[in-house]
Amino acid sequence: MTGLLERFLSTADRLAALPALHWNGCDLTYSELRTEMERQMLLLEGIPAGAPVCIAAHKNPSTLGLVFACLELERPFLLLAPTLAAATFEQVSARSGCAHIIDAGAGTVRTQRADFPKIPDDVRFMLATSGSTGLPKVVPIRQGAVDRFIEWAANVFDIRPARTVLNLAPLNFDLCFLDVWTTLAYGGRVVLADPDQAAKGSYLLDLVHRFDVHVIQGVPMFFTLMAAAGEEGRFHAVDHIMFTGDAITELTVYATMRLFPNSRLHNIYGCTETNDSFMYEVDRTAVAYPLPIGAPLPGVNAVVMSDDGAVVDGAGTGELLIAGPYLTPGYLDPSRNTGRFTEIRGTTYFRSGDLVQRDEARTIRLIGRSDFQVKVRGVAINTAEVETVLGDHPLVRAAAVVALPDPLTGRTLTAVVQRQRGSSLSSFALKKHCAQNLPKSAIPTLLYVTDEQLPLTSTGKINRRQAIEDCTPNVERRVS
Repeated sequence: MTGLLERFLSTADRLAALPALHWNGCDLTYSELRTEMERQMLLLEGIPAGAPVCIAAHKNPSTLGLVFACLELERPFLLLAPTLAAATFEQVSARSGCAHIIDAGAGTVRTQRADFPKIPDDVRFMLATSGSTGLPKVVPIRQGAVDRFIEWAANVFDIRPARTVLNLAPLNFDLCFLDVWTTLAYGGRVVLADPDQAAKGSYLLDLVHRFDVHVIQGVPMFFTLMAAAGEEGRFHAVDHIMFTGDAITELTVYATMRLFPNSRLHNIYGCTETNDSFMYEVDRTAVAYPLPIGAPLPGVNAVVMSDDGAVVDGAGTGELLIAGPYLTPGYLDPSRNTGRFTEIRGTTYFRSGDLVQRDEARTIRLIGRSDFQVKVRGVAINTAEVETVLGDHPLVRAAAVVALPDPLTGRTLTAVVQRQRGSSLSSFALKKHCAQNLPKSAIPTLLYVTDEQLPLTSTGKINRRQAIEDCTPNVERRVS
């Protein structure tokens, strides 16, 4: 199988003058990106051969050149978000064996004391989890898995020369295996969205229009932002839309279809530890909602496991476990594998933590997260399910639900909802909507309604805690 690096170098030789990147108002050809790779190889001189390095994953051509330089020199590298707190950044990189931290754009290399974990010989890319449940875990990814994935993605989404892909995700995010690395391996053009402007729907649509974008992958919030800023039916060049990474409201699905009338819509499911694992293509003539996660990708196996650890062979509900060609060999720190990887019938599976429901037709839908399970007054509630129900209301653009500490009840279920601008949607109407679709115990005790955009994380997901903290000055009314 021809790998990522070999494909990129071949493209840079054959199609040197073709555009490879647009970034910050500038265009780079494949020849220029290869020159950047060679420049970054000089930055790696003096670092012991094969020693892993940590790359501060600023979104710029220099970082991309450094990744290709590491691949050329067969050097493992950890792509780490530069927005991490400094202490966390240093702790994660040091525990990954990275004695050298490189900022490619600035051309700087700084050193630190580092541990020396065993990195599998066939690993180059290393990514980190979000750290939402503690210190981020480092996920090594076999190069063979990367090469196999980009071949699949290029074929399915028709990524080739003269095709343009909009990149919304940070470079340390696994979505970039499709947006960036597949595109550069197969001769397409990557348009890198500026992270500081990515929450502006009008900015994103301007990129789509100016560069005749064909393929867009992102978390649903990006499409909600674009739909709110866009003129329906205007963007005819886009032919593939991929939703990923979060629950999708029915409103967002239909608004996206209207905004991009010629696009095929795909719901993609995966984890950092497994890469993309399932895909479902939306039928525009008969939208099945909530959207299923679809069928496993070639070579992927999955099982549903009940609370008592039994495999659910038919219809039922449980945790989704995944095995297949893109599965990580395990966290770099083996002590963190406990409870996340398990062997079933001789195959190693990753426990996703996602709760799913499978019907008689074997259609699988996400219903929540095991780590979103909370107890309120002794009753187990899944906050993701409550968010989904709130998001199903036709006048709701986004919702965030958390269980806040309460000195009397232990926890209080609290929600903040962003309504459609100009609507008169009230918290009373939302409470009634919840009562029709949720058990009484899952109806938020405190419910805020706002016209303002809910705050986002760096990956475009709703920052739930921040949304709750920010809502007080913008409330419409409180339900108690």
